[in-house]
Amino acid sequence: MTDIITEQNNAERQQQEFDDALHQLMNSISRPTEGRPEATELHEVLARLTNTAESNHSRWKSMLLALIHKRYHLLSPEAKAAAASAAERETETTVAAGDGERRLFYLGARFFMDQVHADTHRRELAMALQVLVKSAPLAGGSRDICALLVEATESLLKHSDEFVTKRKQMMDVAGKESLSALVGHGVRLLEATSNNPTASCLQSLLRLAADTLDHDLELVAALKKGHHGSPPMIQDQFPSTLHALYVLATLQPWSSQEASNACQSP
Repeated sequence: MTDIITEQNNAERQQQEFDDALHQLMNSISRPTEGRPEATELHEVLARLTNTAESNHSRWKSMLLALIHKRYHLLSPEAKAAAASAAERETETTVAAGDGERRLFYLGARFFMDQVHADTHRRELAMALQVLVKSAPLAGGSRDICALLVEATESLLKHSDEFVTKRKQMMDVAGKESLSALVGHGVRLLEATSNNPTASCLQSLLRLAADTLDHDLELVAALKKGHHGSPPMIQDQFPSTLHALYVLATLQPWSSQEASNACQSP
């Protein structure tokens, strides 16, 4: 009987610790800036959440929903789709607003990318990472694909056993080159990497990027069949941030204001 009571008390205490950490993530965590030291508080909170979540699927779900809500904003593709659906049905709807925190979301995803290499909660972390990757372009926008590509590449290089002897050299070289060169290193690394959740994450992001660019090219091709001189729009669809520079280079003439508006897509 004593053992049962002790087990119940431990379970209640663990649930309370998880709830406290979740509340801190949702309401009182500091906004990370461009410097990495500011991510310490976020990482500490996420570490508490993952340690107390263990194999409890409901807790992992709550944690992921909290992170996605921090990223979600009213100009995101998902929010626009919800508003358009409501307008089509001619019904009133209130689209819930999130916090629009890009950097917090990116650093949170990077935490999962780094921690997934640990022995504890590896399966749950890998599944959580895939959920964040699939949710990012919906809750945030196409720019999230670019940001997470960089984070996944850096994490993959940092934790790659296959390239442990070359890792420092590759990171030094990448640091002097563009972010595109850094991602290129990660793509080449994929060929020699197996059973690595971060590599799977990078592959998923690359597929998302490829699908997004394919869709952008369809919009551009449709516009060329139509008329020139206006922003690339088909049924209120605009090319993604990934393809904005290509559009600006190939579709002329645009006014400077129209070009600026195209680059502001989330």
